[in-house]
Amino acid sequence: MPIILRARCHVLHPSHRIERAHFDVEPASEPLGEYVLMNLVRERGLLLDGKMYRITIDPFFPHTKEG
Repeated sequence: MPIILRARCHVLHPSHRIERAHFDVEPASEPLGEYVLMNLVRERGLLLDGKMYRITIDPFFPHTKEG
């Protein structure tokens, strides 16, 4: 089952092909906060600083139940 996060984007290092972006996950735990730091290949448009994005995390090797 995928994990779905809502996060606000902060573009740290834009470049021609790869961007480093920091996403503040909402809702985050109050004392520490939560974030995701990613290097992304820009193939599907530009990331906009301050915009909300949905991040979906799927397992690479999903576990299957054996019965």
